[in-house]
Amino acid sequence: MELDALDRQLLAELAAHGRLSNMELAQRVALTHSAISRRIARLKKRGDSRLWSDH
Repeated sequence: MELDALDRQLLAELAAHGRLSNMELAQRVALTHSAISRRIARLKKRGDSRLWSDH
């Protein structure tokens, strides 16, 4: 699975501010809370080690 621009932006925000809530992430990358939740779940399933365990 290739990362798209939004995935890369999301991961960059998490790398810089790892403890942001999903709501804060949604505001920073201009997506809805539910879209962030789906993307994080997909990235976790993919096994991306850059994600914090509390997302």
